[in-house]
Amino acid sequence: MQLIYKIGLILMLTFSAGAFAHGNVELESSSPSDNTMLMNAPESLTLTYSKPLRLMKVSLKGNETGDIDFDFTPTSEQQATYSWQLPALKADSYTVEWIAMGGDGHKMKSTFSFMVH
Repeated sequence: MQLIYKIGLILMLTFSAGAFAHGNVELESSSPSDNTMLMNAPESLTLTYSKPLRLMKVSLKGNETGDIDFDFTPTSEQQATYSWQLPALKADSYTVEWIAMGGDGHKMKSTFSFMVH
């Protein structure tokens, strides 16, 4: 019976350690920030993470203007902060979507939005 408990404990610790390793990288801040309303269009997009990671995809899309090209290219190097110059954005609601690969190979993704008035 003790063997079953030991095996269960080992499995629990193995899977919980993996979950902790994946979940500790998060987007700490962005500029523009989530749900902000701007009176002037931002000149750049900056993403800052709690730990270095590889960004696989970052897209910017306006509800009315569609996809915005800002020269994102994936990189093989890990960084904690990424920044890009933006073209002149029109008044619209925008969504930023990012997909990243953590140091352990875990894929993460999220979105946030902002508005240019």
